[in-house]
Amino acid sequence: IRMRKLLVSVFVLAALLVGLDRVAVVGAEREIARRVQAVFDLPDPVSVDITGFPFLTQALSGRLEEISLSAGEVTKAGITLSRIDATLEGVTAPLGELIEDSANADVRAERITGTAVISMKTIAEFAPPGIRVTGTGGDTVKVSGRVTAFGQRVPVDAEMKIHVGRGEIRLTPVSVNVGGGMQVPNAERLLTFTVPIPNLPLGLKVTRVTSTSDGLALTGTATDVRFR
Repeated sequence: IRMRKLLVSVFVLAALLVGLDRVAVVGAEREIARRVQAVFDLPDPVSVDITGFPFLTQALSGRLEEISLSAGEVTKAGITLSRIDATLEGVTAPLGELIEDSANADVRAERITGTAVISMKTIAEFAPPGIRVTGTGGDTVKVSGRVTAFGQRVPVDAEMKIHVGRGEIRLTPVSVNVGGGMQVPNAERLLTFTVPIPNLPLGLKVTRVTSTSDGLALTGTATDVRFR
């Protein structure tokens, strides 16, 4: 009977500790989301998921190994980012500072890797008039529509290569097909266009741009980012 009571007590204590751990992690996720949203002017809601179990041992050490973060649509410098997903690694959050003065606690991430998507609707605003843009995956997009040649509108489609420049994405044709077999001088020039790259949230610096069905996905990294 004593052994049974002891086992029951152990199970109850373990359940209480697990419950306490989950309550603590929810509170920490809410605080990090609030702080990130305020510092980087992100829309509500910001979703945060702290990985690893138990959380309390990480909290006591003042270091969270990995945090996943996502946010919805946000507009920067006139460019609409349809979504933002990021992974924060090596997040230092001194427990004592958070308890005493959470607003001024020195919370920072050693490294952030994230992706922000420029929506197809936004990309279309920078494309030549009458041209539709479709994501294909990889480093190209497809365009189709009509261009003006010799005083008339002719159908055209092309595969466009993605180039990342200083502050902009440049899309240039690698193959062009003009309807009716018509030869259109400078067809490449008529189709080439650029899309500005805004300052990305979380201090991310663009390292790669890929094509998706939703738009252009900008992958970036940042180091030693403070959330204060």
